[in-house]
Amino acid sequence: MTQIPISENSHLSMVFFERILDLLSSEVAPEFIDRYTSLKQQREQFLQDHWTAGPDDSAVIYREVDFEYLIASLRKQQTSNGALPRIQQQIAEICLQFGELQKGYDLLFHLHSTVPETNKTRRGNLCLLLGRVEAHRNQWAAAQRWFEESLQHFSQAEDTAGVISAHLDLGTLSAQLWDIAQARTHFSQAQDLLGDQQDGVLGLKLQNNLAIMEGMIGEAAQAADRFATLLTHPHAEAPDYRIHLLINQGIAIKETGDTDKALELLTQAVEEAIALPATRLIGLGSLALSEIMLKQHKFDTGQEHLVRAFKIFSRLHDRSSLADSYRVFGILHRETGYLDLAAAKFDISVAMNTESGDLLTLSETYYEYSLLAKRQKDAAKQREYLEKSLEYAEQMAAAPRIRKLREELDQLL
Repeated sequence: MTQIPISENSHLSMVFFERILDLLSSEVAPEFIDRYTSLKQQREQFLQDHWTAGPDDSAVIYREVDFEYLIASLRKQQTSNGALPRIQQQIAEICLQFGELQKGYDLLFHLHSTVPETNKTRRGNLCLLLGRVEAHRNQWAAAQRWFEESLQHFSQAEDTAGVISAHLDLGTLSAQLWDIAQARTHFSQAQDLLGDQQDGVLGLKLQNNLAIMEGMIGEAAQAADRFATLLTHPHAEAPDYRIHLLINQGIAIKETGDTDKALELLTQAVEEAIALPATRLIGLGSLALSEIMLKQHKFDTGQEHLVRAFKIFSRLHDRSSLADSYRVFGILHRETGYLDLAAAKFDISVAMNTESGDLLTLSETYYEYSLLAKRQKDAAKQREYLEKSLEYAEQMAAAPRIRKLREELDQLL
C-alpha cells in the first residue's frame, strides 16, 4: 500500500494563495497582480535587510497580510459586468476548500450585507453557504437559522432548485442533530420537488444525503452500495465531491467488516485530497484510515494519519471531529497497552460529545470503552459501557447497531 506523505501547512498555504492569484489573474487588470508582485519583492528585501524575528514569524504575519491586502485591493477594483461580488464569492469558496473557515465566512457575510433585499436568489445562495460554514464549525443553531432564511428567500423567489438545496441542507442538519424523522421529511420534500429530475446534480446530492443518514443509523451495507452507485454518476466528477464519496464509502465498508477494501478506498481518497488539496477531506479520510490501521496494530502509519487529522481539526475548530479524534487516540493507547491514557482519552471524547449531542460517537466511544474494560478484566464496567452504548444506539433507532450490542450483552450473562 502506498504511504501517503504528510502535507505541511506551508505547502497548503502556498497552494491556497496560488489558487487565489490564478483566479484574480483571469478576472482583474494586469496592474493588480503587478502591484502585488512588486510589494512581495520589496518585502523580501526588507526581510533580508531588517527582519530580526524568525522565518516562521514572518510566514505567519505575511500570510495574513497578503490575504487582507488582496481583498482590500480587490474591493477598489473596477470590474466589468458587476463581477466583483462573484469574484469575492469564488475566493470565499477557495477559503472553505482550504479550511480557512473564518476568512470564507467573513467574505460571505460581507457580501450578504451588500446584496439588496429584493435579490432573493442571491441572498438565498449566500445564506446557504453561511449555514454550511456554521455547520462545519458545529454551530448548529446558527446553521439552522441561515438554512431557514435561505429556504425563505428561495421560496419567495420561486426558485425551485434553491428550495430543494435548502431542504437538503436542513435534512442533513436534522440528521446530524439526530432528528431522523425531520430529516426524512426534508429529504421527502426535496424528492417531491425534483420530480423527473432525479438524475441531475440535486438528485445526486439527495442520494448522497440519504446514504450518509443510512450509515449513521447503522445500515452500513445499504449505505456502501448507494455510495458505490453514486461514484458512477455522471455528475460526480468534481474532484472534491468524488473524494467525499470515496471517504463515506470507505467508512461504510469499514462498518461491514471489509477492512482491506475500506483501506484501499480511504487511501485513494486521502491521496486525491492531498493532491487537490482539500483540507477538511484530508482530515476526515486520515482519521478513518488511522482507526483501521491502529486496530491492525500498524501503529507508526496509523499514528501519522491520526496526528495529521487532529492538527487539521484543531485549526478548523471542528469540535465534533476533534471529539472523534480523541476516541481514536483512546484506541491507540488501548492497543499499545497504555490503559489509563486510553480511559482518559475516552473520557474527553464522551464529555465533548455529550456537550454536542453526537449520539453516534457517544455510542462508538462507549463501545471502545467496553473493550478497554474487557482488557482490564472488569466485567461490571464492560457491561456498564455496553449498556451505555446501547442506550445511545436506541436513541438513534440504529437497528443493526442495537442488535449487535444486545447480542454482546447476552453473551456476558
